[in-house]
Amino acid sequence: MEIYLSLFAVFISVASLVVSGYRIYRDRSKLCAFATVVLDGSKDPENPPPQLRIYAVNRGPRPVILTDFGSQISRKESSSTPINSEKIDRDDGGDFIKLPEQLAHNIGVKLEDGDIYEVRIKHDDMTELYDAFHSGKRVKKFFFKDVLGKKYFVKSSRKGIDTLCDYKS
Repeated sequence: MEIYLSLFAVFISVASLVVSGYRIYRDRSKLCAFATVVLDGSKDPENPPPQLRIYAVNRGPRPVILTDFGSQISRKESSSTPINSEKIDRDDGGDFIKLPEQLAHNIGVKLEDGDIYEVRIKHDDMTELYDAFHSGKRVKKFFFKDVLGKKYFVKSSRKGIDTLCDYKS
C-alpha cells in the first residue's frame, strides 16, 4: 500500500511539472506575418495594378513590440527602417522647438493579443521593392523586427514581390 501511495505522489508531481511547462510554453507572444496581393480595380478595370498588403498579427497572450520593418536582399544583406519614427520640429534658425518626450519609449508599435499591423506596398513604390543602399538590388523578402531583435519573416512575400515587379501598366 505504501508503494502505491509513493507512486501516486510521483505521478502527481510529474503531471504537475508537465502542466507547468506547457503553460509556460503557451504564455508567450506569437507573431504571424503574411502577405497577400490585392488588385485595385478602381484605377484601371482592364489591367488593375497589384498592391501587396503585409499583415503582422499577434496570436499570443503576451504583447509584441515591433520596432523595424525591413527587407532582405541576400543571405548576408538586409536593411530595415523604424516603424514609428518620431518627427522633431525645428524653427527657422534650425533650433529644436520641441523634443518628443520619452523618445526612447516611443520606438515601435505595440501589438496586444489579436492586434493587427498592416503595411501596403504599391507596384510603383520602388523604394520598397529595390534597395538603394545595396546598388539597387531587388528585394527578396520582407520581415518585421521586434524590440529584442528577433526577425519575423513575412510568408509569401517573395511571391508578392514577383507579382509587383512583373506588372506592366
